[in-house]
Amino acid sequence: MINLKSIWDNQIPLGGNLIKTKIEAVQNFDCYAATNHIIGNHIFIFEINLNTIIPEFKTKKFKGVTLEIFEFDDKYELQIFLLDNDLKDIFCYFIEDIVESIISAITQYEALVKISNVILKWKKLFDKITNKGLTIEQQKGLIGELLFIELLLENNFEGNKILQIWIGPEFEDKDFSFRETAVEVKLSSSKIPKIQISNERQLDSNGLKKLILSHVLLDEVKGSGFNLNEIVERVKIQFSNDHSQLLQFFEKLAKVGYFPEDYELYNSYYQLREIRYYNVPNDFPKIISENLEPGIFNVSYFIEPIAIEHYILTTDELLLSLQIWKENY
Repeated sequence: MINLKSIWDNQIPLGGNLIKTKIEAVQNFDCYAATNHIIGNHIFIFEINLNTIIPEFKTKKFKGVTLEIFEFDDKYELQIFLLDNDLKDIFCYFIEDIVESIISAITQYEALVKISNVILKWKKLFDKITNKGLTIEQQKGLIGELLFIELLLENNFEGNKILQIWIGPEFEDKDFSFRETAVEVKLSSSKIPKIQISNERQLDSNGLKKLILSHVLLDEVKGSGFNLNEIVERVKIQFSNDHSQLLQFFEKLAKVGYFPEDYELYNSYYQLREIRYYNVPNDFPKIISENLEPGIFNVSYFIEPIAIEHYILTTDELLLSLQIWKENY
């Protein structure tokens, strides 16, 4: 398992300005995790032969990061610098993704193309960092999805499948979807629970054989219970034995807008009251596109839980409905 954070944490200055540690996981190339102890910045270094064609890098600088190619007498070096030490955690994930991507590369040119593609992907994630964190409603939405992931993990759904099925971070209409079966997760923390549906597409089962609504009920508490950071950590531990899954999990969080750098912003605590699951057939009370007059769209509405009690699924019935996610991935 690649853990660049531990490498950087253990680079103690011994007289030189630059401390380099070879990344042994990459066997076909010479690349290093380095620290400049004069300014305290982390660096990723990839050595390139002088006869290697270097592809064009479409971006060389983005939030907190810069890329440079240096020419020496016997080689080139691609160096990726962390400029903002407040972004150390996300930088570690970024470079670990680069390392994962080049392990299977054969030529330096192939590796450089892979590095360029990873840079473009992570630039978009770095650009999302606002240092303002998620709103309370966004936090609740993410908590609801993570609780559902915990349920799947506890019932032996494979981690890599869960991460593929989890499409909420892609801003799709459903939070989880695969093979004509989808789940939409909603969360309430009010004293009188109600289910808010954001638009006419969320409960539209067109093209689906099975649509399930998960309704998470939380109580807001002071100084006890759990917060967003704690449930992120709980799920993160479940993926920690597979580094590629861990990276993919972090990418999903970053797409939502959750970054470790915002950790101290998430101080709202909750206790889980109940989670209810509902089957959503055609006669379920809902507003969908085909019910609307032309020109009307983005309809938001509320559903009273008491009105849909006869659609409730037990946890066993829910898992049986999702069995196709295990068998036919």
